[in-house]
Amino acid sequence: MNAMQKFATNDLKDLGKFRPTNLLVTGILFSIPGLIMAAFAIFFLYILARLLLLRATISSPALSFLIFAACLVGFGGLAYTLLTVAVGRIRGSFQRDCHFRAGSEVIDYKFPRQRRFRLPDIAVGQITWSDLDRITNYERRSNYGSTKGLYLFLKSGERLAIDTSVFEMDTVRVEVELNNLAAGRIVNSGSLRRS
Repeated sequence: MNAMQKFATNDLKDLGKFRPTNLLVTGILFSIPGLIMAAFAIFFLYILARLLLLRATISSPALSFLIFAACLVGFGGLAYTLLTVAVGRIRGSFQRDCHFRAGSEVIDYKFPRQRRFRLPDIAVGQITWSDLDRITNYERRSNYGSTKGLYLFLKSGERLAIDTSVFEMDTVRVEVELNNLAAGRIVNSGSLRRS
């Protein structure tokens, strides 16, 4: 997604305002159940250690061991997932110079990007209009609420997700603005389509 060359950034227009407070608050909220799950995992690890020490006195040590091992793996996996999200959001809230801008030549971005089951990273780069395939807005619903954002699909097959938990923006307005900019920039390709 990163262009090898840097383009002029003097005509770029901000499309969304970075929201570090939202990232910090959601990071703290994700850390609470993550720490609870970690406490359960440590408890089951303690029970497993005790079972291994007392296996001669238990009538069916293999079954007890398997039950507590499954609980340890389950709670440990949940703790890992929730705590990586929490750490990533808290770390992302302290990033500076985050932006999402578009201009006559490129879309320029820098923001914390959440990745599943891995620690988040910082997405930095520029997308030229000729590399852009299509722009769509999305809404994901979960038990924690709904999240809106934009997907920027590139001709290379990559997808960049820009989330409203990171930027304050009206996704429909930004999608229309980007499509209007793209329509004026892509010459005779006809590949940009709206979904």
